[in-house]
Amino acid sequence: MHFLLKVFWVLARCRICNPEKNYVVVFDRTGSEILEKLILDNIKHTILPVRYELFYISPRIIVFFIKNFLQKYLRYYKYRSLYFIYLLSCIEYISPKVVITFIDNNSFFYAISEVYEKAIFYAIQNGCRNKYSLAKPLRPGSSYSMPNFICFGRYETDLYRQYGRSVNKFHPVGSLIGGYYRSQISENKLKCKFDLCLVSIWRKHIMIVNPQIDDVEKFYFKNPILILDEYLPKFVEESGLSLCIATCSPEREEIDYFKRIYGDRAQIINCDRLNFSTYAAMDNSYIILTTGSTVAYEAFGWGKKVLFCNFSKDRNYNFEMDGFWSINNCCYDTFKKQLNYLIKVDDQEYARLTKEFARYVMNYDFSMPPHNYIRKIITQHVSS
Repeated sequence: MHFLLKVFWVLARCRICNPEKNYVVVFDRTGSEILEKLILDNIKHTILPVRYELFYISPRIIVFFIKNFLQKYLRYYKYRSLYFIYLLSCIEYISPKVVITFIDNNSFFYAISEVYEKAIFYAIQNGCRNKYSLAKPLRPGSSYSMPNFICFGRYETDLYRQYGRSVNKFHPVGSLIGGYYRSQISENKLKCKFDLCLVSIWRKHIMIVNPQIDDVEKFYFKNPILILDEYLPKFVEESGLSLCIATCSPEREEIDYFKRIYGDRAQIINCDRLNFSTYAAMDNSYIILTTGSTVAYEAFGWGKKVLFCNFSKDRNYNFEMDGFWSINNCCYDTFKKQLNYLIKVDDQEYARLTKEFARYVMNYDFSMPPHNYIRKIITQHVSS
């Protein structure tokens, strides 16, 4: 019965047709809306779903599948994944010049880039990476090899080499979304609307669970949030400073969580990713706080004042460079002291002290922001 249900599930997602042929393939529907909005305007492209949500079936795809099954699946253990063989067959049919993805940790993307030599592959970093994300064991159809990595900064270059990831070329140009917002949308306001901005990393599947069955990962993720949400309301109450909270999901439970803790002491900004709600909230705030959000790193690269709070008791979650912009496992008095220092330090002095570290983690060059850099690469390959 289980087998029959699985067969029916696959058949329900099959489309008796070929994927559209184009010079550019977006590998993974997830994140494709960002690439279409920021980079691919007026560039014809094909979005290839890679999360089992759709299967293309046609005589040509079947021929490619059989060939790759015989040449790859049966001969090499690391390619022993039928789904990898299917995805490779789709790429071979489309015959693109460029394959890009905004999901830079997709192991199928890495593996296909190893064996398909008629296109150039670019992975665009979408989130912060650490030793835990790089040290995961491989599965069949997986690889640690990547031809081109469009990454945030030199930190990724050091980290990936440290953990043995094979990257032919790093492109440390900063965050695609953060660079686009800052160069195209930000108004560079002289006066901020809020004193403080809490950037949420709340996750429903972690925050709304039975504490007795929390695993280690959930413990290290959930407890830091709870500690920050103990310290920050107290600080806001004592200081009288204004606070906004940039939510990271459309979940009603997240809004209810923050309302329960902060009440009317904070303005909650509803998550709207395509309209850059979190970036606008940070842009409108003087100081940003987070327990580990990628967007706070992006704002740090802009030159914004940020306090990274690691209350996990795990040094591997510390900010890459120690300094007054980060705290680890502190008490409330230390938290208050650090936050008051950020409030008082002169903006120019702050910029001088953080410039080197900000460039290390987010290497922006706004004369050529990331979206322009990536679009230029793609158009050059397509026209060649």
